[in-house]
Amino acid sequence: MVGLIAAAAMVASFFLPWVAFFGTELAPVYFFDENAPPMGDYPWRVYAVMASFVVAALAVLCVVLRRRAGLVMLIAGGIPVGLIAEPILRGVDQIQDLPVEVPRGLPGGGDVQGLLDTLSQYIAIGLPMYLIAAAVLVLVGLVRVVRGT
Repeated sequence: MVGLIAAAAMVASFFLPWVAFFGTELAPVYFFDENAPPMGDYPWRVYAVMASFVVAALAVLCVVLRRRAGLVMLIAGGIPVGLIAEPILRGVDQIQDLPVEVPRGLPGGGDVQGLLDTLSQYIAIGLPMYLIAAAVLVLVGLVRVVRGT
């Protein structure tokens, strides 16, 4: 039941605004708007995010049809987790390869709370909903795969 709700929340986040600035809200559904750039101009990560919505919808369908949905849920949640982890891991490797000491903390001596406060002004409901649903889907998918359901 938790997996069904998480997968449905991920699908619903496709239609909700993710960021809002200068009075404009942006959502993934706007990638298919008539004013959007041609689909061939997007980087591969956009296609991966779009695929996660399709896989999440497939997970909802599997649960409703009482099929095994663990692996599908794991894939739907794993796509965003992988998209977040990949640049972080690549950045850590690049920083460790530098021959100089890299300063820690935020540029300009800012604090993390200040950064989060600033970001919270621009992040709309869709992005946190997507990320939380992805984390829940990874956990539920792992449990279901291990249990075989």
